[in-house]
Amino acid sequence: MRYTLTILLALTCLTAGIPQPGHPSDPAISVSRPWLRALLPGRPAAGYMVIKNKGSSDDQIVSAHSPMAKKISLHTHLMKKGVMKMRTIDTIDLPAKAHVELKPHGLHFMVTGLSEMALEYKSMPLTLVFKHAGEVTINVPIIAKLKAIPSLEHSPPQHTTPDHSASSQSMPSKNGHFHP
Repeated sequence: MRYTLTILLALTCLTAGIPQPGHPSDPAISVSRPWLRALLPGRPAAGYMVIKNKGSSDDQIVSAHSPMAKKISLHTHLMKKGVMKMRTIDTIDLPAKAHVELKPHGLHFMVTGLSEMALEYKSMPLTLVFKHAGEVTINVPIIAKLKAIPSLEHSPPQHTTPDHSASSQSMPSKNGHFHP
């Protein structure tokens, strides 16, 4: 057992500084506070997060996918003649040295065909595909009850790890409670 742990630790140390396929060695993109609102079983779910482009050039989200969803599309809300309408969009622009917030009544992801496994585990992996930065995979917590939806202003940031995966099981506020 001790020998196995020693080998695993040595391999981890040897590969820690080597860029992994599909992941830039100095990522310009970071993702925080991801969450997915899935209120009704069998209905589309909406995904939100904050994406920061720390790079010196603009980028775009061109698509997203998950093994736990049939389809993920990019959406926005537009006000037209006093009526809020949701529209599918091809890309989400990420200006250099700026952040973009995907939030209710604004830019967001629509997830259709969410698997029962994702609902059971209350999270799903999501891969964001960027025009220049490539792919970034994160774990997105699923909020299934309206009262459990966190207030984004009070949520602690969730930062991606070096392998671009975000690690969090829930989205509590600073005092550790969900806000209605």
